[in-house]
Amino acid sequence: MTRRFAPVALLMGCVLLAASFAPAAENYLKLVPDSALGILVVNDPAVLDAKLQSFGRQMQLPVPSMLAMLDRFGVRKGFDEKRAVVIIALPSENATIPLTPVILVPVADFDKLLEPFEIEKITDEPVYKVKGHNITNSHVRNIGGYAAIADADPMHREILFKKNLKISEEVPANLAQWRQWLASHDAAGVVLQPGIKLISSNVQKGLQSMRSSFGGNEQMQSMAGIFDLYGELFQAAEREVAGWGFGLKLNEQNTVTITDRLLLVPGGKWAGFVGKVRPIRMNLLADLPDGPFVAAGGGALSDAMMDAMMRFSMDFMKNMRELYGLSEEQVDKMLELSQDMMKGFRGMSMFMQVGQVDEALYSKCIFVMRVDDSQQFMSRYEEQLKRYSEFMKGLDNPMFQPIEFEKTEVGGAAALQLTMKAPQLPGNMQSPQQEQMIKFLFGPEGKLNAWIVPADKHTVVVGYVNKELLQRTIEAVKQGKPGLAGRSEVKKTAALLPSDAVAVGYLSPSGLIDFLKQVVPSFAPPGANLTFPEFPQTPPIGFAVTTAPNEVQSRMVIPGEVIQASIAGWLKFMRHQSSTQDQFAP
Repeated sequence: MTRRFAPVALLMGCVLLAASFAPAAENYLKLVPDSALGILVVNDPAVLDAKLQSFGRQMQLPVPSMLAMLDRFGVRKGFDEKRAVVIIALPSENATIPLTPVILVPVADFDKLLEPFEIEKITDEPVYKVKGHNITNSHVRNIGGYAAIADADPMHREILFKKNLKISEEVPANLAQWRQWLASHDAAGVVLQPGIKLISSNVQKGLQSMRSSFGGNEQMQSMAGIFDLYGELFQAAEREVAGWGFGLKLNEQNTVTITDRLLLVPGGKWAGFVGKVRPIRMNLLADLPDGPFVAAGGGALSDAMMDAMMRFSMDFMKNMRELYGLSEEQVDKMLELSQDMMKGFRGMSMFMQVGQVDEALYSKCIFVMRVDDSQQFMSRYEEQLKRYSEFMKGLDNPMFQPIEFEKTEVGGAAALQLTMKAPQLPGNMQSPQQEQMIKFLFGPEGKLNAWIVPADKHTVVVGYVNKELLQRTIEAVKQGKPGLAGRSEVKKTAALLPSDAVAVGYLSPSGLIDFLKQVVPSFAPPGANLTFPEFPQTPPIGFAVTTAPNEVQSRMVIPGEVIQASIAGWLKFMRHQSSTQDQFAP
């Protein structure tokens, strides 16, 4: 798609806003060759246009009608506004161009679609050169009920020729498993395996280029090892990922849902990890205290997933030896101790509230761990904590401070109290900004007190700095009340998320604004005049992750109330800024 075919460009300009629900995927999939890097689909443009108009009226925004624009160009009569518009991304033979797009425009009448343009038929091919309305030499072919459009470049034009663009008898195997998923979204795209490999290759080249730019700087070269780690991750993606999709929906309440789907290669390592993840048979927000919050969420973890996460963190340390100062043997020992410490761990929930300005970030947080047996977990944790602290002492490394701990009692339960000092960066990496970040995380004294408390047979609660939030959470566990999960605005968003999620998250826009009001001034330069818009209480933005054999899906839901409040707040903020500038204008 290019500006060479203006009517189509106008239509596709609204792809990312949202569209309507389409009942089933169409035969456009039979036009997608096996070599395709990916596709982008908009279902039912007529309903899309109507929804955008309704959205604009409710949000008091001037949203022009895309179909009315097609009327002005004289092509609407030939356009089938009830069927999907599709962009196919094909490999490019030009090394400087990453891909070649072909647009499929559904036609009710091919001749009427071309009526407003000057056309010239390509000899012996059902391909037409098209120009007009400031369009220069695009090429179009009528095939399978679609006008297939390619660029004027001869190499691109030849894609439309009979020997290249054909209707297959069956949907290609790599697209068959996407058929229903594509149709269930208003607008959706899929990056297929050839596209995954192309992206991975380009990212790896970029990482190598960044690494080589460090030249002979020994310190930077040592830290640049992290690029190798990410390069290995993208190499693994080439082997493990069969495709990645993303989709959009807009409902009548102006709620926007953004979904992505990762298809994994059957029998692969990543598919094996995902196959062992199971939803926890309880509300993932259960046991979290009620009240205003910034963010909250929870999720399940298998032993394999926990092990993979720990190994990735440790590989990070190995590749950043200049920063962490650890040998490979020391990192491996740390991994062993961490694995032993977290045996019996099955999942976690967290809650973050808005606290006082001078409090450490952790003081605003609470963590609830799901374990096989809380007493066994506590006993093993204490034993491994002793070994871990002794190991830290032996490192003599300011980045890894020993953890002091003692037995105590919280709410009538035997608990552990930990004192953790902030890590100290190497002298050549210290800066005022780093010191400010340490204070932000750990508080002005650079250390944290934490309590680990078994609240019931399968629940362990972790709190920091002060016990108020900790005790509220323990009470919520013991009483079995809905807590945060019963909050009306949370329930509204939760109803829009899948019930079988293995992980969920909620972000409160009003809580986030309050949090930023406290945090940002601490990092802003002296004299900065910072203004934050007010934000009303709304349902939170919701996130969820689900798994199935060989796939992972994530979903983000933005309630219509959040969108409306955001637009109203932004317009009010801009009016205020404008009036302030007018006051000081000469």
